[in-house]
Amino acid sequence: VQISLVFTLPTLQTSLMFQGSGVADPESWRCNDLPGCRAEFEFCTDGDSVGGALGQLWGVWALVLPKATTVPSRQKLDALSERWVAASAKAQGLREEPRVERAGWDEERLRSLCATHNWEFEWMTETGERRRLAQEKDVWSHESGAPLVIAEAADAAEALQAFRGCQDSCNGTVKTAEHDVLPSATGPSFTLMTFNVEEYFHNGQKSRASKKQTAFKNIEGIHKVLEEHLPDIICLQEHSLGLKGQFTEEDIVATLVGTLGYSHIVEPTGESRAWYSSLANSVLWKKDKFALIRSWGVSLATSQDLVPGTTRRLTPRSAAFAELKHHDTGKTVVICSTHLTGGRFEDENFVAEHLAGHNLRAEQVEQLALSIREKCGASKPCVIAGDFNTMNRGYEKGSHWRREAEEYYNKVVDKALRLALELAVGRTLTKEDFTFDGFFTCFQNRVHKVLDQKLGYVCAYGQADNAADLKTSAISGCIDWIYVRNLLSMKDECIVDTLAKGLSDHNAVKITLRFH
Repeated sequence: VQISLVFTLPTLQTSLMFQGSGVADPESWRCNDLPGCRAEFEFCTDGDSVGGALGQLWGVWALVLPKATTVPSRQKLDALSERWVAASAKAQGLREEPRVERAGWDEERLRSLCATHNWEFEWMTETGERRRLAQEKDVWSHESGAPLVIAEAADAAEALQAFRGCQDSCNGTVKTAEHDVLPSATGPSFTLMTFNVEEYFHNGQKSRASKKQTAFKNIEGIHKVLEEHLPDIICLQEHSLGLKGQFTEEDIVATLVGTLGYSHIVEPTGESRAWYSSLANSVLWKKDKFALIRSWGVSLATSQDLVPGTTRRLTPRSAAFAELKHHDTGKTVVICSTHLTGGRFEDENFVAEHLAGHNLRAEQVEQLALSIREKCGASKPCVIAGDFNTMNRGYEKGSHWRREAEEYYNKVVDKALRLALELAVGRTLTKEDFTFDGFFTCFQNRVHKVLDQKLGYVCAYGQADNAADLKTSAISGCIDWIYVRNLLSMKDECIVDTLAKGLSDHNAVKITLRFH
């Protein structure tokens, strides 16, 4: 006789067999054996949801096995869960729409870029330059009521000769950086200096003198530098706003340029205290050469802003803008003095920024360019100058500054990985994922590529910063930059050695620029 035994549950309705909450404690989360061949699990939380993405804020991972199965060790379970979460994250794929761009700059891409920024496009040829110069002269003669005299024709010939010289240099050995613009003899020139003055407190923390004595000793030294070079325009970063109860920002400016004939504007960064005072960016100009039309400021980071994806606060940053009118010609130019995110206290943010989909320096220069374009139009001559906190070609192989840069990278990369851990859901961060050549250098000099390739600005320097003599920082190569748009640079940068004089942890840079 064959007998079949059939086991059934007392009821077909589901019943609550276990309920737990709190931290992962083996006792409070112990579940007895569950009857049957199936069970339903439900996890819930009373936490806040952001944008409905509750599953992205928390989660529970559980493994359910038949009773007869040997329970794996805790180590094996942890390893399995890590592989499961990593595989699930990869399976989600890319959520953003892919965008394909050309790697090269053919004519179609150049014309598209010009259309985006409302620029005119024309290949540089002798015929085109001759036509442009003739048009400029024709406009000038109509506006001034004067004929096109022999002297003006000579100017045009000189500019055309300079253009041919540029062509000749391109056919031979290029000793400096490529000539990005045509050196034209037709427009008026002016000189510009950018200088991070380090709050006029270089080595002050080591001095036994008072803060006021230390600051004004440095201010008087910088005054001598400015008196020697007398730039038409000065862009200052880390300019002090004074020490309460002892001296004011007006006292600083009076000692700095009081006898040299400058006017100035300032834009506070929002940083409450550096060495001893609040800081600002500033633009100064010679009153006998320029007049102020208007000024404004842009905040790039506040004391409440966080490193993307982390709880660490950013150092406040800003930019000062001055639109100036040239007395002799009536031509106008916008000058921006700025100090971008980065430096010794923020360079370890690079992994977190990347994982959160940001590059703050690159985004900040886009803010600056947008502000100029919105207030003054796309054709306005403009300068963005200041402390960018990064080199450009100084990181590449063969650069004089590469070894120091690589040593610096090795000091900060582990801190950068630790800072970014909370963003690395489902993955392990290793140094091999963020190497010096494969990632760090590209991330650092991204700001230069955005200025050049996206925003249409040209570096004003004639030589690349992989050279030993292009040094503006005490701890690296060139991190202080001048970029121009709708202006010509004479590529005659002069590095003013204020480091050797003990006046700042930066050298000043002076350049000659020319209106079209």
